Amino acid sequence: MLKVPPKKWIKFGFKLGAIGAAIELAGLAGSYLFWRKLNHDQEFRQYCSVNYPNILEGYYKIGDFFDSEKNKELRLLDQQAFANIKTIEDQKIYLGGFTTIGYVLLKLTEPSQEKIKEIKGSRYHDPQFDDNKRRAALITQKLKEAAYSKDPIYLPKKKNKEEESQQQPTKREIN
Repeated sequence: MLKVPPKKWIKFGFKLGAIGAAIELAGLAGSYLFWRKLNHDQEFRQYCSVNYPNILEGYYKIGDFFDSEKNKELRLLDQQAFANIKTIEDQKIYLGGFTTIGYVLLKLTEPSQEKIKEIKGSRYHDPQFDDNKRRAALITQKLKEAAYSKDPIYLPKKKNKEEESQQQPTKREIN
């Protein structure tokens, strides 16, 4: 029978114990950091409520065990915040849907290239042809018409007050 020196088993046991202790410390540190993030970050609690509701429920139950009043207040605040976040997410969905519909309608009603060229060729597309220039063009056109026509463009003045009073009744005549 071969005898195994005891040093190898001791070294193996020590290494196994060290690895086990390192795993235990890593798990403890990870769970502490996870718990700390649950305590301090409301967005992380909302993420956990959506993806891991059992973990969040366990967090609330442990909080009830240690400090029920503070935890009830925290749970109430979380529920209110999660409801607001839910409505914001719904609004984002509606906004995205209507934006998509608007874009599709824009592409469907887009004029053809021929129509765009026709519009660009006309004077209505000219960006320098603004309202002031349109008014000036209208005034010059009216002046040209007045210069070549027999009738004046101004209104004739009234000759005297008697004719004016005969045309318009006074207040006493109305009553």
